[in-house]
Amino acid sequence: MEYVAQNIPAMSIAGIIVSIIVAFGLPIGLLIFWRKKTGANIAPFLVGCCVFIIFVNVLESAFNNVVLVVTGTALIDNVVWYALYGGLAAGLFEECGRFIAMKLVMKRYLNKKNAIMYGMGHGGIEAITLLGTASISNLIMSLMINAGQLSNILTSLEPEVQESTYTALSTLWTTDSYMFFMGGLERISAITMHICLSYVVFKAIKDKKIQWLIAAIATHFVIDAGTVFLNRALEIPVWIFEIVLFLLMAALAYHIYTIYKKDTDETVKEQVVDII
Repeated sequence: MEYVAQNIPAMSIAGIIVSIIVAFGLPIGLLIFWRKKTGANIAPFLVGCCVFIIFVNVLESAFNNVVLVVTGTALIDNVVWYALYGGLAAGLFEECGRFIAMKLVMKRYLNKKNAIMYGMGHGGIEAITLLGTASISNLIMSLMINAGQLSNILTSLEPEVQESTYTALSTLWTTDSYMFFMGGLERISAITMHICLSYVVFKAIKDKKIQWLIAAIATHFVIDAGTVFLNRALEIPVWIFEIVLFLLMAALAYHIYTIYKKDTDETVKEQVVDII
């Protein structure tokens, strides 16, 4: 079978590059900026990275696999139930992961600036693992395809996977160019959400009020469930959805910022020497 490819538009490649910059540059830039501005520890950033990997990539992923095996296609085929389940699972695993990390791992130096730093790490590693690595792969494949190397890519694979690989690669030239920019915009919103909800969970520990933790879980649930439902059931254009989501996250960030400014800056537990 002969496989024919079209050139990847320059705007598509530009969108991929922007996504790479956002995925890697935004978390690192936020880390440097917040460290310099507030003197926050680097450790909470790393804790946030580890908690995302453990609670999302390992625990939540394993739990989802079990649920999907038990329910079969019944859950996936029902948009409403799939949205509700996905939102609830994400909310419980990620927000409880934040709570456990702050309560146990970060308890010796937990304060408001380190809570923000934690959120940057949690959202940052998600951006790197979900968007960054995929965008690097897309960029490499796009450049190779435009250089006429598609046949070399496919012939290096086993015959039974060549067609599926070609189908996957074809999205690079069949997808509208603006869609490659949407990944970067979506990650900006996601990182903003993670920073905000990390502070909400911090408030649960600082103020000793479980209502804050419930609010974090509920907010995460609504955002994730709403995203799945609106995209799959209502099929709202991606660019409209991402812009609206960005504006909502900006409003949430402003609200959390007003709370942050009013809070005192003492460490929740006893003050100790910074470890990093």
